[in-house]
Amino acid sequence: MPNNTLGQVGHRRWMICALLFFATTINYTDRQVLGLLAPMLQIKIGWNEAQYAYIGTSFLLAYALGLLIMGGLIDRVGTRLGYAAAIAIWSLAAVAHSLVGSARGFGIVRFALGFGESGNFPAAIKTVAEWFPKRERALATGIFNSGTNAGATIAPLVVPWIALRLGWQFAFLFTGAFSAVWIVCWLTLYRRPQDDPKLSPLELAHILSDPPETSAKIAWSSLLAHRQTWTFLLGKFLTDPIWWFFLFWLPKFFSTVHGSGFCRRHRQFWRGHWRCADRYLHGPLAASDTQLRADFSDRRLGLSHRAADHSIAEPRFATALGKVKPLV
Repeated sequence: MPNNTLGQVGHRRWMICALLFFATTINYTDRQVLGLLAPMLQIKIGWNEAQYAYIGTSFLLAYALGLLIMGGLIDRVGTRLGYAAAIAIWSLAAVAHSLVGSARGFGIVRFALGFGESGNFPAAIKTVAEWFPKRERALATGIFNSGTNAGATIAPLVVPWIALRLGWQFAFLFTGAFSAVWIVCWLTLYRRPQDDPKLSPLELAHILSDPPETSAKIAWSSLLAHRQTWTFLLGKFLTDPIWWFFLFWLPKFFSTVHGSGFCRRHRQFWRGHWRCADRYLHGPLAASDTQLRADFSDRRLGLSHRAADHSIAEPRFATALGKVKPLV
């Protein structure tokens, strides 16, 4: 499609991308709340460090199990209902945190939260595939994925304020309420491109401009024969433990070390959470910039995927260094 026509295509697909961004932001805000409130809850509920670790592990087990189930489920029921169902599950689980009063109870609701939140990325990626041509998918993915850092940044700035003024239960109710609002917006606005009456014919033609893709079932075992599979698995194996360690323990670390005595010294408490927010603040722009470079390399420069990967290796490495800079 000529470049002068692209400017007249329309922007509804980017509104859908914005919904994905806000869903991912809520997703990461919800999972941060417990870590931020852990020192307070450790006093009020009476759990120890080992019990807190078990609570975090219950989330991870459910998340891993959910990733095996949610993708196929969303394929069957579609992204509109599948995404709404996933967020409904984690919204109810987030609200349920405010009703429990024991380490076992937190482990149960944390398991439900992990299972529901596991549907976010399978649904979001499938939505991008439905609403964007291949040449725009990297940028769209970078935009919605930057919600991970946005949520991890917002939570330390908002959750402590709510907990100190209204009580820790309201922090969980607050994030659950935002999930409910998102579900209403999603069910009201989202349709498949072919079924959306507000989508212009030009934009629909732009979305469907790629050659038709053949879909065939692929056995999981056959993937192990590809080098790319092992590269991906090795990368996740090396980076995910660090990322999840940060998500669960970094907020608690800053709350404990820099916010000790927070009920009496609010300034110390806020300083600790501002430090936590700063660790994630650079992430959204870095993620979007990385994906934009990949899109530009592929479309404008005609680079191969390997060359495009080399062109974005430097900012990825710089972002990784930023995330492991000294914490204190």
